[in-house]
Amino acid sequence: MINNINIINKIPLYIQKQIIKLLCNHINYNYKILEILGDPLLYRKNEKLNKELILSLALVNKDWFKTLSDNIRVSVDFNFKLNNDDNGDNGDHSGNIEKYSIIKKENIKWLKLHYSHEDNCFYNKIGVDTKLPIDNKLILKNIEILSTKHSLKKLLIRNIELYGNYTIDTILILLKIKNDIKKTTTIDNNNNNNNNNNNNNNNNENDNENNNELSKLEIFKNLNVLELLINNKITLNILEEYGKYIKKVFGLNLYYCRDIEILLKALQMYCKSMVHIYIVGLIESFPLVSILSGDISKENANDDNNNNNNNNNNNNNNNNNNNNNNNNNNNNNNNNNKKGINYLKDIKFISILRSDTSFKDIFTLLSPNNTPKLRQFSLNFCFFKLFYYLSSEEEKVKYSITTKCNCNNLCSSSYNQINHDEFKSNWNQIKELLKKKENLTTLEFIHDHFSILTPKLESFPPSFTNEVVSILSCIKNLERLSTSYFLSPDLFSKIIESKKSILHFESVLPQYTSNDPYIDSINSICKSNPHIKTFKIYQGNNLIFNYQNENNN
Repeated sequence: MINNINIINKIPLYIQKQIIKLLCNHINYNYKILEILGDPLLYRKNEKLNKELILSLALVNKDWFKTLSDNIRVSVDFNFKLNNDDNGDNGDHSGNIEKYSIIKKENIKWLKLHYSHEDNCFYNKIGVDTKLPIDNKLILKNIEILSTKHSLKKLLIRNIELYGNYTIDTILILLKIKNDIKKTTTIDNNNNNNNNNNNNNNNNENDNENNNELSKLEIFKNLNVLELLINNKITLNILEEYGKYIKKVFGLNLYYCRDIEILLKALQMYCKSMVHIYIVGLIESFPLVSILSGDISKENANDDNNNNNNNNNNNNNNNNNNNNNNNNNNNNNNNNNKKGINYLKDIKFISILRSDTSFKDIFTLLSPNNTPKLRQFSLNFCFFKLFYYLSSEEEKVKYSITTKCNCNNLCSSSYNQINHDEFKSNWNQIKELLKKKENLTTLEFIHDHFSILTPKLESFPPSFTNEVVSILSCIKNLERLSTSYFLSPDLFSKIIESKKSILHFESVLPQYTSNDPYIDSINSICKSNPHIKTFKIYQGNNLIFNYQNENNN
């Protein structure tokens, strides 16, 4: 320690300060990150490392402390002293505390807040699982102080667990708080006015004063949020209202999105900041993936709808039918050559659930031209269909695989039937595309179907196992694998044996599964493969096994 201090003392002070400023840039950058890539716990781990770095630098000497304090521009969940009083001044005691605070509110330009849709509150994270709610009035009061009396310019909101609130519209979180407090303030003022027997003019003056105070908070018109929900309740008017306040969205949550105009409007508004797309309810009849990739232009997408309407009208008028058909053919010839905007080019994370994902959709999403920056992807299949098409005839008899599943996953059950050779050819094309995804480090391989796998399939057909291992081996830099219904520990054993680059595993099991033998087998596999860093097993949402290699962090 003494030697380190001597070395520091030999470096000129102005150079020391420049080094601290560079480190502050690193701290500010990491504090501003909102995206949700890889293990969610890694986000909090990085946040903890940031805090430890700040503390270790601040304790070196007084000059380092001051330089650090002057150059940290980001506050996370108000990690400085909050003001609970009306005037933002708690006297000498408050001043003394603030004097020794590393993060000074007068230097804050960005404020990042965490919001849980599940708990309907802003919160501080305490430990691994505990969320400590932050009072809404306290939030608004301090935002007002930071933006009107200091230098706060931008709000960053990491809103999580949006998937738990599909039944409600996406909310403008801080505007909701602002309106709630405005109502409360108005009620309080009206009560005061009644007590003081003020006239209507005084009431209007008070209301105008409240509106003027709130209108000063231009900070509300420069919001950055992690995710925005686009569902069947979102209208163009709602989107335009969002646009007045939300300037950047890092992820769109497309929940059973079926409206082309709404989808294109949301993409146009936020494509420059988007890195994450979460799709729920993809269906064959709505070309969502083709719109995202630009394979279908806005004109073509609208023509599809217009053609459907024309076809209905044509049944009532034969003369118009011929004219409409001619016009439609001319329009189609012109529009078929038009490409739309590729909204996937900057996307790093794509997740798809509860969807009829086709081979064509997967080809589009994995195309190097469409998703050159893709780092995390979900391959969600109906395992019943994979068992049927990827198993040998002998295996079908042994494992009682008599018929293929009638769902529309990968290939439609109603038309465009494909044989085993065609299916295998498409499967091999996925492998070839995965070989080209050098940035892909995280993969979800999930059984996505309305029927769950039964315990009799705990031992998977060998051909299915070999194909799973083969497709994972195609991903050159794969580090994380999340799975569901991988009921056979032997499957993990073969994956680990053939793909040493995978360091982190997650497995989700059905609720009824007997866990002890499965966990014992996985634990043994982990201990026999020291390169594995983590292996987590969930039963439903409950974490029931958490392996961490303490010697390999």
